[in-house]
Amino acid sequence: MIMKKLLSGIDVAPIYNEIDMNLWEDSIKGHGPITWKNTSAQFLINYEENFQEPFKKYIGSLPEDMGDMILPDFWPTEFYFYYPQTHQFLLWFKKTYGGKFARVMYYITPPKNGVKTHADGGSGTSGIDRPAYEVTEYDTPRKHALYHKKDRFALIISGEYMFTVDEETQCFKEGDLWWFNNKKLHSSYNHGDINKINLIFDVEGSRWRE
Repeated sequence: MIMKKLLSGIDVAPIYNEIDMNLWEDSIKGHGPITWKNTSAQFLINYEENFQEPFKKYIGSLPEDMGDMILPDFWPTEFYFYYPQTHQFLLWFKKTYGGKFARVMYYITPPKNGVKTHADGGSGTSGIDRPAYEVTEYDTPRKHALYHKKDRFALIISGEYMFTVDEETQCFKEGDLWWFNNKKLHSSYNHGDINKINLIFDVEGSRWRE
């Protein structure tokens, strides 16, 4: 199994309505600029090896119900505190499927654009710009922290798009919650007429298969 739809028809309107469209970051650190061309992000929980600013000043103000939901070395960014509806969804996910969160981020891709073929945790990307590769190991401490034993999930907030993992293609639609194997080669294409926004999050120890 390389991808599975866990739920559909989730009411994502409250989440969509709280997203600040002025906070998109054009430069996605750690991602190839060609592979991720025309896709922007907002990072809500991110990896911080040295636990320095801007993360440190927020740790004392974490909501009480956040408790034990985030893995060590991953910290909420300033953006996280702008999005209480997103927080409530993540709490629901933890109560329903278990596990602890690593990175959490929003991605936006305009119509007739997509993310080129790549796999997470390897040493390169594939597609027109670079040759294909197989993910065989987590070759840096950072990649190990980001991807080892993590399950990747996507909640589609707006639009719909074609998503391909290892030659299998599915249509991801607004209100869907998907798991997919991000260690395999995967790509996406927004074939619709509106911006595609999805919430991508990585979880360790989730019971979603049960």
